[in-house]
Amino acid sequence: MHRKIGAMLLFLLILLGTLSAVQASIDFVDGRVDIRRGGSILAADFGMDLVAGDVIITGEDGLAIISLADRGSIKVQPDTTLSLNSLDSDVEVELQSGAVFSRLERLNGGSYRLRAGTAFAGVRGTEFYTAYGKTIEDLPDVWLCVNEGVVDVSLQNGAAVSVAAGEGINILSGRDITPPQFFAWTRDLNWNMDPSAGEVLDDTDLETLYNDPLDFDYD
Repeated sequence: MHRKIGAMLLFLLILLGTLSAVQASIDFVDGRVDIRRGGSILAADFGMDLVAGDVIITGEDGLAIISLADRGSIKVQPDTTLSLNSLDSDVEVELQSGAVFSRLERLNGGSYRLRAGTAFAGVRGTEFYTAYGKTIEDLPDVWLCVNEGVVDVSLQNGAAVSVAAGEGINILSGRDITPPQFFAWTRDLNWNMDPSAGEVLDDTDLETLYNDPLDFDYD
């Protein structure tokens, strides 16, 4: 009797864990896109299921759109490495280099957090762009701008700021957050994540991002 109850409880725990996990999959792929899973490298393909711990690596011509079921989507730009750290009710991804667009819709009580170096961006439903990897000083900078909603950004050193729709920030060398403000280049970003609605590739040259805000003195 005790064994039957124990087995039933184990089954229920497994079932609950499965229900709470986010079903992630490749919704669109173009060019060279690989998935690093453990010690293996897999070629990404449309409809491919993803699991926590997977690392998405796009080549110079690669682009992928990841579906988080009904919770939202992530568009992974060319020359980008993105790790799916957690796919539980609280989703965490880590941008190791490159750029991504995140669109979150219904998180059903969970949360979405994007990590880039020392920075964390937390949301519960919004659309924002993040670029990471351009190095001016000793550590890479982070770019973040918001198309819809509000993104709360925090650093490991305790600095924090809320970025509203239409605003952008730059995190300099992982230490200093510039004041949220409007940057002209954000209007030219391609926020589309639906291939049937048109082009999904964003061809923004990250170098151009430094021709705008670096004219200001943030010291």
